[in-house]
Amino acid sequence: MADHEQIDVDFEISKAHLNTNGWNLDHYHSGNSFDANVFYLVDYRTHDVRIITVNSELAEKFRGPEIAIEELAFLISEQTLVVQETAKSGGPVSQDAENLLAMALWLYITQTQSYALWKVQAEQGQRLHALINIYGTRDNGWVRPSPINYTGTVLPVEALQKTSLDLMAQDRQRHPEWFE
Repeated sequence: MADHEQIDVDFEISKAHLNTNGWNLDHYHSGNSFDANVFYLVDYRTHDVRIITVNSELAEKFRGPEIAIEELAFLISEQTLVVQETAKSGGPVSQDAENLLAMALWLYITQTQSYALWKVQAEQGQRLHALINIYGTRDNGWVRPSPINYTGTVLPVEALQKTSLDLMAQDRQRHPEWFE
């Protein structure tokens, strides 16, 4: 290794924890998973799964502009496609694109009833783990949040798959229009 190269120790340790839980680096594209809220995006439109982290301390202090939840859902749906397409083309995902998605996820989840219920049940200082299922089409995506009460670093892949499929089965019964 050349002298000018630096190792991001937190990233390397996060990567090791991800590998232990069945993830690989292709699924994970941001930051440190130890002091972060973790979003698990499962996009059923494109069959893409990825993890986005949002620093817990910064997130709690962040007060973004008042944006309607519907607009944030649309932004998440669209920005997820932008990040996916960049990654699939082999190019690096821009930090701005990923940051925009992370901010939209945080602003969106904090406006949901499911987050409010999770917050009441969460232990003091507990990090948020949130599954975001995205259904529909590329032109009309439906964003479905589900906070997960989990205290580990990252949710194991098998647990995420089961939780995501169970949530989708419930949503198919309650909202069949999301799957037309």
